[in-house]
Amino acid sequence: MIPFNKPPVVGTELEYMKQAMESGKLCGDGNFTKKM
Repeated sequence: MIPFNKPPVVGTELEYMKQAMESGKLCGDGNFTKKM
């Protein structure tokens, strides 16, 4: 089976997800959006 919907984890994605979850700010105008 080809994992079409499995996202690659190649860097700090898991750490960023942890920070977002811990901050409780999961909206589109959070800290990570401002970094871009």
